[in-house]
Amino acid sequence: MKKISIVGAGSWGTTLAVLIAENGYDVALWAREEAIIQSITREKENKRYLSGIKIPANVTVESSIEKAISNADLIISAVPAQFTREITKKYSKHIDCDVVVNVAKGIEIGTYKRVSEVLREELPGKTSIVTLSGPNHAEEVSRKMPTATVIASENVNCLKDIKKIF
Repeated sequence: MKKISIVGAGSWGTTLAVLIAENGYDVALWAREEAIIQSITREKENKRYLSGIKIPANVTVESSIEKAISNADLIISAVPAQFTREITKKYSKHIDCDVVVNVAKGIEIGTYKRVSEVLREELPGKTSIVTLSGPNHAEEVSRKMPTATVIASENVNCLKDIKKIF
């Protein structure tokens, strides 16, 4: 894997962008808010969601979701559960990769579906869905504090490659 795309530049998306970039991968981070794009581009920091954590040079921030996921080897969905369906619909026709990793916690309001179920509905037959979760918080991970994380998928074959990027 060479390019990892992260959809969502909140605290989790930014934390994972930093972690994955520090592990040697190129990361494209999609943000919908212009203030976040400017903060990351100019100051190499997401002052709104992850103040004090510097973002490596191999993280680029994009305002276009299509450009962010273009040629990605892996996509990480880091948008809140209640926005996952809407955002996934925006990029579902542009996916070139086989795996989408969900890092959102919670369920979709109204349907009570897990985020992995929402992703499976919006990306039918296109990708393997992986979920990364645990008793962890972006602030802890970004500051390299000890924590625990679980990565799970129905497609166990894709897990060994994914574990390497985190």
